[in-house]
Amino acid sequence: MAVSGQTLTLFAGALKRDYHGPIIDALNNMSVLYRLLDKDEESVSGEDLKAYVPIKIRRNQGIGARGEGGALPTARYVKTVQMAIPLAYNYGAIQFTGQAIKASQKSATAFANVVDLEINSMVEAIKVDTNRQFFGDGTGFLCMTNGAGAGDTSTVTVDTPGTQWLEEGMPIQSFPDKTTGSAEADSDISEGLTESTAHIVGKIIDDTSFTLHDYNDSEITTEQWADNRYIFRWGARGNEMMGLKGIVDNEAIKSESSWFGDGTAVTTIQGLSRETYPILNATIKHNSNTNTPITEKRIQDLLDSIEKNAGKTNDNKSLIIVTTYGVRQNYIDLLQADRRYDASHDLTLVGGWRAVPYQAGNDKIPMVVDRHCIPNSLFVLDRRFLKIYRASDFDWMDMDGSMFQRKIDSSGRYDSYEAILYCYMNLGATSFKNQGALRDITE
Repeated sequence: MAVSGQTLTLFAGALKRDYHGPIIDALNNMSVLYRLLDKDEESVSGEDLKAYVPIKIRRNQGIGARGEGGALPTARYVKTVQMAIPLAYNYGAIQFTGQAIKASQKSATAFANVVDLEINSMVEAIKVDTNRQFFGDGTGFLCMTNGAGAGDTSTVTVDTPGTQWLEEGMPIQSFPDKTTGSAEADSDISEGLTESTAHIVGKIIDDTSFTLHDYNDSEITTEQWADNRYIFRWGARGNEMMGLKGIVDNEAIKSESSWFGDGTAVTTIQGLSRETYPILNATIKHNSNTNTPITEKRIQDLLDSIEKNAGKTNDNKSLIIVTTYGVRQNYIDLLQADRRYDASHDLTLVGGWRAVPYQAGNDKIPMVVDRHCIPNSLFVLDRRFLKIYRASDFDWMDMDGSMFQRKIDSSGRYDSYEAILYCYMNLGATSFKNQGALRDITE
């Protein structure tokens, strides 16, 4: 890359020319769900950035047997309700100092080094965070405090899903409720702090605990928090994409079984009530919040229930099973014990993802692992009715005429410049009965 008198304009040109393509390719392969699900830009309204899709809630019943010469059935209609899927706004920001730009005036290597470092870090971070959102419920909920912090310790203990959705360095805050209400002094993490001064996840100790650090990344023991507080990435509460935890849910069985066994369900999905429209309930098989081993019978029972509830024959070629490392390993152990597993027969999906096949009749349904998948669970997803709705692919923000903006805050202006990668998108379903989950599986 030839560099001569590096300027912000040349810097921006290089990002567009030399880095945009590889970034988009990396982000479009960032997870098995993002890679395999169709992207729909046509259904998104340019007025309010919502995807409007019809949901069929009743078939056309203008049918029936008649006697010879009898009047033919009266024409009726398919009853639908419109679902509005608001797009969530996801961003990834990189920053360069004036000194870094100046230092790269005479060295293409120096330029590449500083850009590679910033971009690779940003791409990895947005990949992880966006993929995590695919398994959430749209609220941004990450975990819940398990026990109060007395102000003399930095260790935070949390409930299921534990620390699996946290990242070291992540700025966090907590609230007494997932969707409403404000944080309370001496009861919630980062209460009263700004994003730049918010407390962060320091060291992830194990599956259920982490240390709390201040914004300078120093361990902090003066913060206090209450028990059963919902933890979020700072500023994300209520702003994230709707994920599988919300889409593949069933309000009708929340008292018997629910995600994480908390007796709740996402009762309103994309503005529509599951109580009013039961067809929005997904197909769930469970064991009343008591974990039991995975078996082929349990998986087949789920597949059969999906077919019955959806009222149509499944196209197994459009199905994909998504689960955790522990559940997949237990399934492999099950097959190995029966001498039916051969790794050479694993499936390779588009994007290079490897999958263990589940034999369903004459078809093989790929079973893949995702590190963010909800523990003790297995999803069966029909890709025909599950899409990523978005305004466009990832792109650099240049609405102000330049990709770079000088950093300015309440303390003043800085010799530092930011470029922001963004994408407006959300996950949505047009048939919920075709989506299913098996809960309460032993890891």
